[in-house]
Amino acid sequence: MQEIKPVTQSDKLVMFSLDEFYFAIAVGVVERIIPSVIITPVPGTPENVLGVINIRGQAIPVFNIRRIFGLASRTVQISDKIIIARNSERVIALIVDDVTVLSDQLNQKKVMAGEFLQANETIVDGLSFFEDGMILIYNIDRIISQKEGVILDLALKRKKSKDASN
Repeated sequence: MQEIKPVTQSDKLVMFSLDEFYFAIAVGVVERIIPSVIITPVPGTPENVLGVINIRGQAIPVFNIRRIFGLASRTVQISDKIIIARNSERVIALIVDDVTVLSDQLNQKKVMAGEFLQANETIVDGLSFFEDGMILIYNIDRIISQKEGVILDLALKRKKSKDASN
């Protein structure tokens, strides 16, 4: 039996779409949403990292959220949006098709993931409902594994050293 909790103020979400699917992350982790920009590839990064973008002099890793969620890859479109978010380890960027900030559009119940979504239970916190359907709620802290984080940090450090020597 799934645990059902009432939605609270802290449950506000940023909903985003990829193709015809809807996903969400907690609004509190989102720093900003920007239009699509050029992504610079970085050799040696994990498979789920497309490269980096420069935000005020900071190299922000861009994650291939489509790959993480098991969707077909496609080239980045000028109409895409980039969600800049902070997890417990770092600032990251997620390329999505479109973004909607949710507030009172949530159903009054949030179903916790539990065994309902065993395949993605490491990154799915739960699901909620809105007038057009259901959204999967993802935990931004679990988008990148500890091992991927170490590989990413090493690749970014090498890039920074290379850029400094040029």
